Amino acid sequence: MFEYKMVAATVQNCEKTCNELAKEGWRVIAVCPDQLKGIGVIATLERIVESK
Repeated sequence: MFEYKMVAATVQNCEKTCNELAKEGWRVIAVCPDQLKGIGVIATLERIVESK
């Protein structure tokens, strides 16, 4: 089973944020520009969650 997370960040902060989340098991599956704000990106991340 997968768990998903979306993160909105500036371009400068996106790399740092994604690297911090990678240490918790998250991996980036998609990145797209944040057209609503005009700056920054939205990153979609996923990680495997153990079923109970």
